[in-house]
Amino acid sequence: MVLNMKFKKITIKNYKLFNDATITFNDNLTVIVGNNGSGKTILFNLLKNYKNTSKDYSIDIDGTIPTEETYGFISENRLSQTDLLQEFDETNELFMNEIQQLIPQITTDLKSHKKTFNQLKETFAVGEKILFDFAKIFTLRQINNTQFPIVLDSLFSILSKDKSELLLKRLLNLNEQVIIIENEHSLPDGLSMNYKLNYKDEKTNIEQIHN
Repeated sequence: MVLNMKFKKITIKNYKLFNDATITFNDNLTVIVGNNGSGKTILFNLLKNYKNTSKDYSIDIDGTIPTEETYGFISENRLSQTDLLQEFDETNELFMNEIQQLIPQITTDLKSHKKTFNQLKETFAVGEKILFDFAKIFTLRQINNTQFPIVLDSLFSILSKDKSELLLKRLLNLNEQVIIIENEHSLPDGLSMNYKLNYKDEKTNIEQIHN
C-alpha cells in the first residue's frame, strides 16, 4: 500500500516575521519566493514540524500522517547530515535509475574508468554531491513506498543551471506534491511563483501571485 499525504494550507497568525496570512498549496507544484531574511526558512521549519500545534499557526493535511522519516524536507544543511542517508551501490537498480536521471555521466564513468561509487564521490563537485544525495532520497522513498510532500529550502541557489534543470525535471516527474521555497533570482527557467514573501518594516507579508 502506498502511504500518501499532502499539505492543503498553512494559516499563520502573527508568528515571528509573519503577519496574518494563508498559503494554499497546489496538489502538484507550489513555488514560494522571497529575498534573504524574508522568512523562507521559518516557513520551511513550520512545514517540517507540521505535527506540532500552536495558537500562532495551523496546517491542514490530507491523507495519512507518517510516523517515521519520509525524506521529504530538504535543505542544504539537511543534505549535509549524511547519517540520514543510506548508502547504495551499483547493484541497486532503483538507485542506478535515479543516478542515470540526475547524474547521467556517472554511469559512463563507472564503466570507462572502472571506478566504484566511493572512488567517484571523491571527485564530485558540490552540485554533483547534492544530486547524488537526492538520488538516495528518491530511492528511499520508493523503497518505503511513500508519497509525501517534498519541500525544498533554498537549494537551487547553490546549484548550477544545468544541475538545477536535471533536479527540477526529476521532481516534476515524481507525480507528487513539491513545494519549492527559494530566492526569486535563483528559480530555474520556466518556473512561475505562486506566492511572494515581502519583507518590510520588520514584518513579512505573503502575497499571492496570480499567473
